[in-house]
Amino acid sequence: PFQIDDKNFEAYISMNVNETENKIVGLRVFCIVLLIFSCIITAVITVLLVRHILAPIEKLTQNAAAISKGDYHLRTNYKSKDEIGILSSAFDKMSESIEEKITSLDLELKKRQLLLGALSHEMKTPMTAIIGYADSLMRMPLNDAQKNDCAKKIYDAGKHTESLAQKMMELVEVCGSGQIQKTAVDASEFVNELKALISPKVKITCEVQSINGDKTLLISMVLHLVENALRASDDNPHVEVLIEKNGDFIQFIVSDKGCGIAPEELSLILEPFYRVDKARSRKTGGAGLGLAICKKICEQHGGTLCISSEPGQGTTVTASIITN
Repeated sequence: PFQIDDKNFEAYISMNVNETENKIVGLRVFCIVLLIFSCIITAVITVLLVRHILAPIEKLTQNAAAISKGDYHLRTNYKSKDEIGILSSAFDKMSESIEEKITSLDLELKKRQLLLGALSHEMKTPMTAIIGYADSLMRMPLNDAQKNDCAKKIYDAGKHTESLAQKMMELVEVCGSGQIQKTAVDASEFVNELKALISPKVKITCEVQSINGDKTLLISMVLHLVENALRASDDNPHVEVLIEKNGDFIQFIVSDKGCGIAPEELSLILEPFYRVDKARSRKTGGAGLGLAICKKICEQHGGTLCISSEPGQGTTVTASIITN
């Protein structure tokens, strides 16, 4: 308001605000679009994050289902320091342990199947002889000498079957005995018991005062080694047994001057029923179980069984057991 010559006037200022209103409307639309876009981006990011977080759990679920069906080699391989990473690491260790155990059980099962197959094959030979000669005694007209010969063949086959059964029982007992009872055994007493059981031609040298282990199993081990050495030394029955200490181990070294073993067979002779000379073994009653039993006895005592040999020069078997 203002006055001119005592007259009152009012002045009005006007301007076009359509442009401003349009800007406000545009800004409002932009904000709404930005909000919608932000929500979409947030939703997408949230979904991706949730998938990323849940991916290890989903993989754990899939692997667990696959392992339950027998696929034991699967791993998550998820490395992280959070709880899911710790869970994945524990799951991978569990899977690895299960795979190792299953592999070990499969190998053991295969070995037992082979062992049973070999046992069946070994039992078949003497049983066939027993049945054949017994049938001859019952059905054929034989003189006294022939009857005695058949009876002797039946007796020999029966003794072979008995020996085979005893060694199989010993092998099963050694394999399934688990923890053995170790005791301190006087070395001279141990040697005296050995001498009472083996041929006086076998030379025994003992350089230790005491032996810590299962005396029954250790005597059985040495007897098997000496038996194999004598069997391989038909022409030169020169067998020696040396008991000595080497570091933390006591070694039972059995050497002979027999036929020896070919290099390609050294890795096989520790398997049950494997025989270097099958003709000689069958003739003398060998079943190919002695070294397998000795190996198990050494392992039960924390040691190993090593064999060195040269064809025509002889063989040396070193059975080591830990002293403590």
